[in-house]
This record gives sequence, C-alpha cells and structure tokens, in this order.
Amino acid sequence: MVKNILKNLLLLMITVSILLVFTEVLFHFFLFPYYATYIPDENLVYRMGENLDMPHEGARIGHVVTNDAGFVYQNPQIERSTDKRIFILGDSFAMGLYIEPEKRFSRLVEKKLNNEFEESYEVLSYGAGSWGTANQFKYLENALKYNPDQLIMPYYNNDLENVASTFLLAFKDDKVIDLTPVKIPFIKKTLLNCARFLNTCHWTVRFYAAHNDKLGRFVRLIGVGAKPKISQKSVNFGVDPYTKESNEAVELAWRNTALILRDMKETLDEKNVSFSIVYVPAKLEIQKTDFDLFLQQNNLKAENVSITSYAEKLGEIAEELGINFFDPSQALIEGAKDGDVYYPDDFHFNENGETVFSEFVYDAVVFSKP
Repeated sequence: MVKNILKNLLLLMITVSILLVFTEVLFHFFLFPYYATYIPDENLVYRMGENLDMPHEGARIGHVVTNDAGFVYQNPQIERSTDKRIFILGDSFAMGLYIEPEKRFSRLVEKKLNNEFEESYEVLSYGAGSWGTANQFKYLENALKYNPDQLIMPYYNNDLENVASTFLLAFKDDKVIDLTPVKIPFIKKTLLNCARFLNTCHWTVRFYAAHNDKLGRFVRLIGVGAKPKISQKSVNFGVDPYTKESNEAVELAWRNTALILRDMKETLDEKNVSFSIVYVPAKLEIQKTDFDLFLQQNNLKAENVSITSYAEKLGEIAEELGINFFDPSQALIEGAKDGDVYYPDDFHFNENGETVFSEFVYDAVVFSKP
C-alpha cells in the first residue's frame, strides 16, 4: 500500500516536472519571453533587479539592461569622474523603460549641460514603476552615496495615493515614522522572486491577476508597494484631487506629503545638495480629448473640476519648504498642438514629450547651480 502511494507520488512529481519544463520552454522560446524586473526589498517593498539583460514587455525597445545597482541602461560608479553630478529620483518616468535610452529626458539633459557649460556633467536617473514619494524618501540614503550636487524628483499624480496608502511610513504629531524593514510574507516574496527567473511563474501570476480578484490585489500590492489604509469608497485619488470639493483623505495625503518633502529637504540641506521637484502632468491635464473622457467617465462637469489642482498644491508645498518647483504643463500643452506628447496606449511621454520635459529638468539644474 505504502509503496503504491509513493510510486504514484513519484509519477505525479515527474509528470508535473515534465509539464513545467515543457511550459517554460513554450513560454520562453515561442510565446512570451519576458520576466519580472522587480525584486522584493524590505526597505522599499520592491526595487529594480540588478544585472538584468533580458527581454521585457514594458520596454518599447523590447529589452532591459541594468547594472549591479539596478540603474537602467546606466552604469555609474560611486566615485564620480565628472565635475558635477545630478541625481534624478522618481518612478517609471525616471526608470525610463518606455523610451529608447538615448531619447530619455535624463540623457537629453546631460548632453545639453555638457554642450552649454565648461564643467562636465553626469545625470543619473533611478526609479521603479509606481514608486511614489514614500519609496523615494526611503531610497534617498542610497542616492546620496553617489555624492550628487543636485537631486531632482519628478512628481506624478499617483504619488499622492502612494503616500495615502504606504506602509513604509507612518505619520504622527507632524513627524515621519519609519516602519521599515517591512516583513514581506514568504509566499509573496517567493512568487516575486520566481517570476524573475521563470516565464511560467511570471505569466501565471499575470494571468491570475487579471482574472482572480484576491490574487490580483496581491499582485497590485507587490507592484504598487502599498497597503491601503483608506477605503477606496471614501476617495479616488485619480479623480477627487481634481474636483473642487474638499476631501479629508486628500488633504491628509497632502499634509503627509509635505512632511516627507520637509524631511527630504532637511537631509539634502545637511549634505549641501540642492532639491528640485519637476511636476509630471497627467494626460488629462494636457490633452483635451483625455480631459473630456475623464469628465464623461466620472460623470463630472468641467466647472466642478480644477485641472491644475495637483500642480498648484504641490507648488504651494514646495514654496513653503523652500524647494525649487518647475511645472512644464503649459509648455506641454503648446507642444501638443504640433503633435502628441504622450504615447497613445499609455501615460508616458513619447519622444516629443521627453524633449519638452527635458527642457524643464535642464532649467531646474541651471536654476540650482551655485
């Protein structure tokens, strides 16, 4: 009896192993040769993987390469070889997988600086998709290891939701409380690590994320790095901050954002590093067709919406804290008259948008020069 059970278990294991090998070969060579690019991190929730050289579905060039510190298509050394070093710390806009390396705004800024000034410049750009202000706050110590002269932080509207839902930080009595290291459950960490090396794991997780609500929430949790503390029934951060009605959850998120930025500014001041924020407007703030669709989808009237509210509020906070603030919205609106500045199928800048945005990042660098 026992022998039969063991024999059946062995046959089952062999069958499953053969099936998995077959599936992995099928995925890797014939269907979807992609892997996950993020790895779990108890201080950041997740970060870009190191030493990647692989196909990637999110990269428009179809491939991603990172160095041993997770920089995408860059390989900076701790000891710099240039007179000046600029560090751009952000999310997917800073990560830059959505556009060819030479057309990234960071590369355009670096080229222009080196053409315009006698001093030599290096512009580093680091981020991860859907990172927000809380993640950037926690990564700041790593960024400072590269001894930058300036730190520039692109800010996209989902950063506000990141602050509202993060479990990296807490806020009490006008203080930012560090909750890291975050203990990521073993199963979640295993799944994410598995997805880095096996297409079968990656696409199984992706498939079930689209069809299974519980697993979908888990995958979004790993991808966004946030554990919701505010009921989504009470606030929609993609909509409510644009409306003229007051919302307590939105106001709280802005207050906590100001606390994080205050502490970042103090840390950077101690290191004599200038701090600038460059606003990254959403499509609906720039392109009328997207704004009209936003109104229609959310049953809103234009007179009840303030499309500039995100930029205005962030600008107010930056001014109060003494942080340089730059808003390229009007330039992007003008640029959009001659053609799209975003890709039609996602929210990232296309080549035209990157060029316009790079001018404001360049201005941020020049404005902050000693």
